[in-house]
Amino acid sequence: MKFQAGNRTKLWYGLFILFISSVSFSQKVIGPDSLGIYTVTEHPPEYPGGVTAMMKFILQKFEFPCQAREQGIGKTPSARFVVEEDGSITHITIPKKSDSPELDQAVIQVISKLSPFKPALHNGKAVRCYVYLPIHICFK
Repeated sequence: MKFQAGNRTKLWYGLFILFISSVSFSQKVIGPDSLGIYTVTEHPPEYPGGVTAMMKFILQKFEFPCQAREQGIGKTPSARFVVEEDGSITHITIPKKSDSPELDQAVIQVISKLSPFKPALHNGKAVRCYVYLPIHICFK
């Protein structure tokens, strides 16, 4: 049984969705990590239609697990994934987990359904880039 976003649950995808490639709080060095993946680029990856389109897609497709709802899970899971040079999404992980493995898995599932991104560019070349996406959930 699944519970989709509706009357009693709101998923908040604040406009502060963090694309680490465009925010460099402590990262002064622009360059790939040991896997060849950038955290900061000149032009971050872009979702077709922008952040608003991505939030709308996630809100429509997110399937909230009943078990997490019944437990009143409200912690914010944060996903991290890689936008590849061709715009595809790979390496989806949840570095900041919620209190529910089912909820974390639901976040991974909805991110895996996202359309390909316009890839990040660095020095005029498409590059692999990390994206961080916090998913805020509150019950009303």
